[in-house]
Amino acid sequence: MQTLKFAARPAVLVLLWIVVSVHTISELTTVDPALRTAEASAGATPAAPHRALPGAAAFSRRPVPAR
Repeated sequence: MQTLKFAARPAVLVLLWIVVSVHTISELTTVDPALRTAEASAGATPAAPHRALPGAAAFSRRPVPAR
C-alpha cells in the first residue's frame, strides 16, 4: 500500500504532462494550415504601404519639411 502511495503522485504528474503535451501539439498542427491560408490570401492583395505613427517624425532620420 505504501508503494502505491509513492507511485501515484508521479504517475498523475506524468499523465498530466502527457495530456498537456498532446493538447499543445494538436494546437501546433493548426499553425501550418493557417499560415498557408494567410500566405495565399496575402498574395492576392497588394501589400499595404508603411505608415508612420503620428509624432514619429521627431524620431525620423530624414529631415521633415516645414509646413
